[in-house]
Amino acid sequence: MHRSLLAVALVGALPAFATARPPSPHPASSVQAAAVAGQVNAARMEACTHRSDALLDALGKANYSAATAHFDRDMKTRLDAAKLRTAWLGVGAQVGALKARGTPRSFLYQGFSVVATPLQFARGQLTAQVACNGAGQVAGFYIRPRNPGAAG
Repeated sequence: MHRSLLAVALVGALPAFATARPPSPHPASSVQAAAVAGQVNAARMEACTHRSDALLDALGKANYSAATAHFDRDMKTRLDAAKLRTAWLGVGAQVGALKARGTPRSFLYQGFSVVATPLQFARGQLTAQVACNGAGQVAGFYIRPRNPGAAG
């Protein structure tokens, strides 16, 4: 009789075991996952920095087709080579020729890798901001007033 009660007790406990939460992963696996994610993000930011440098190099050479070569579909629709040329020449008309670029600063924002590069023009300072999507394409390009507290 004791054996049958034990068997009933074990069989009755099976549903509780079946619905129990699986054990939590070991904390080291979370640390490893975070490290891998950090490496992936660092690689994305580095790739975006290269895209930003290439875009700014192409603008400096007035090669607007090369500047837009890595734009994503939306960017190519909104800012094709002709529109980029008009915009860049307009910046030059306002602040003069580009004299120097400062040290780029990169960060992540809402899933995008973003690179902000200080630009020194003959008559002012601006910042070029390039945003890259997960595929490494340029998904945003802005010329903004320079943050007075920014180094570069």
